[in-house]
Amino acid sequence: YELVTGVRPFAPSSRGAALIDRGVPTAPSRAVTTEPLPGEENDTGVRLRRALAGDVDSIVLMALRPEAERRYRTAQQLADDLQRFLTGLPVMAQPDTLGYRVGKFARRNRVAVAAGVLAVLALVGGTIVSMQQARVARAERDRAVLEQQRTAQVTQFFQDVLSTSKPQEAGTETTVLEAIDLVIPRIDTSFANAPDLRAAIKNTLASTLIDMGLYERAKPLMLDAVRLHDSLGDRLTLRERADGLYNLAGLETEIGSPERAESLYRRSLVMYGKIPGIDSVELYQGMNNLANAISDQGRIAEAAELYAKVVNRLAVLRPDGGSAVALTNYATALATLGRNAEAEPRLREAVAIFTRVRGPDDMRVANALQPLAGTLLFQEKYAEADSVALRAIAIYRVALGPDNPGTLAAERMRINILADAGRCAEAIPMAERIVALRAKGLSERDASLNTALLFLGWCQAELGDAARGERSAREGLRLRRAAFPATHWAVAQGESMLGDILARRGAAFRVEAERLLRSGYEGMARELDSTHVRVRQAKRRWERVG
Repeated sequence: YELVTGVRPFAPSSRGAALIDRGVPTAPSRAVTTEPLPGEENDTGVRLRRALAGDVDSIVLMALRPEAERRYRTAQQLADDLQRFLTGLPVMAQPDTLGYRVGKFARRNRVAVAAGVLAVLALVGGTIVSMQQARVARAERDRAVLEQQRTAQVTQFFQDVLSTSKPQEAGTETTVLEAIDLVIPRIDTSFANAPDLRAAIKNTLASTLIDMGLYERAKPLMLDAVRLHDSLGDRLTLRERADGLYNLAGLETEIGSPERAESLYRRSLVMYGKIPGIDSVELYQGMNNLANAISDQGRIAEAAELYAKVVNRLAVLRPDGGSAVALTNYATALATLGRNAEAEPRLREAVAIFTRVRGPDDMRVANALQPLAGTLLFQEKYAEADSVALRAIAIYRVALGPDNPGTLAAERMRINILADAGRCAEAIPMAERIVALRAKGLSERDASLNTALLFLGWCQAELGDAARGERSAREGLRLRRAAFPATHWAVAQGESMLGDILARRGAAFRVEAERLLRSGYEGMARELDSTHVRVRQAKRRWERVG
C-alpha cells in the first residue's frame, strides 16, 4: 500500500489495533494525490490514479481485508496475483464479473475485438457448463457422457452464431450487446429439444443485460426462462426454479412493478423454505427484498413489521453486522411513518457498521446516509440533514457517476431538504439538472424525475412564478401517478403540492385546488402518522383554503 501510494494505510493512532478493528483503508487509487510533483506533467496524478484503479486496488485491499478468511492465504498467492496482473490475466482479488473478464480479454487481444465478444458469450456457455457439471457429479457415468455432449453443443452454438457475422472482415467492432442480439433469435431453434439449456442460456443472457442496465430488454428472456422452468417441473431442482422466480422478482423491482415483484418473491421464498439445509441467512435476506416490494407499494407499516423480523433474526445469525442492510430499510420505513426518534439511532448504527466493515467511502455508507438525511429533514434539522445529504452525494458521484439513478436519488433528497428549509433558489438548479436528464434517457418511472418536477414547480411558485410552477408540477404528478399505486402516499403528496400551487393562482383555480388539497391531505393521513411533517404540511395547505 505504501509502495504505490506513498502513505500508510492506517493512521498512526490505529497502528496497535487489530486489523479487524481498523476496517478497510481508502483504495490506493483514491489515496494518491493528484497534485503534480516538481518537473511532472499536470496529469501525472490522474494517470496514476487510473493505473491503480481496478486490479491494483483489489490486490492491495484484499491483502488488508479485516476478515482473515478473505485475505490471501499465503505470500505465494499474493505473488501469483501480482504476476497475473503484470501479464494482463484476471486476478483472484477482482470480483469475477462478466465485464471484468471481457475487459481483461480485450486488452490482451486488441487486434481481434470480435474475439473478445466470443469470450463474453463463452462465459455464458461456462455458466451452463457449471450447471451441467454440478449434475454430472451426481449422475451415472453414461449421464456424464451425455452432459459433455450437451456442453459441447452449447459451445458450438456460440461459435457458429458469431462466425456467421465475421465482424472483423467488415472492419468494425462488435459490441457485447450486438453479439447478444445475434444469439437470442437462434436459442429456441438450436435447443428445441433441450428446454433446460434454453432456460439457462436465456437466464444468463438476461442477467448480462441487467448488469448493463437494460432491464426492459432483459425481461422477455427472463420471463421465457421462468416459463420453461414451470414446464420442466421436477426435472429441475427446486433451487433452480426458486432462483428463476427470485431473479425475475428483482427485475420487476428494477422496472417499477412492485406488485408483481411481491408475488414472485412470495412464491420463491415458499420454494426456498422447502430446500433441505438451506442457509437461513438467505431466507431472511429474501424476506428483506419482499419487504422492499411491499414498501414500494406504499404499505409502509406492513413492510416495517417484516423488516423488524428480519433485523432481529439477522442480528442473531450474522452478529458481525450482516443485518445492516435490513436495519437501514427498517429505519427508513420508520422514518416514512413519522417515527423519526426511533429511526435516527438505527440509521446512525447502520452508517457506523458499514463504515467499520466497508470503509467511509463505500456505497453502502451512502445508502444509509441518504435515509438518515431524510430522517433529519422530517425532524426539521435542516443544517445537519443537508450536511449528511452532501456526504452521500459525494460518495455516490465517485462510485456511480453524476448521472446514475443512485446519485440522483441522493440529489432529490437534498432538493427536498433545500425546499423545506426555504432555500428554493438553490433547489431549482438541482431539480432542473435532473429534469434535463430526461432527454438523455432517464426513465419516466424514475422517482427522481417526478420528484424533481414537483419540487421544481413548487419552488417556482414559491418564488413568484405560479403559472410556470403549475406546468412543472402537473407533469411531475402525472409521472408519479404512472409510477406508483393510486393509494400511495407519494401520489397524495404530489396532489397536495399541485393544489397549493393552484391556490396561489387565484379564484379561477380554487375548485381544483380545494379538491387536490383535500385528496392530498386525506391520502397522506391514511398512510402516514399524523405527526409526520409531510402530513402536517398537507393539512396546513388544505386549511388555508378551507
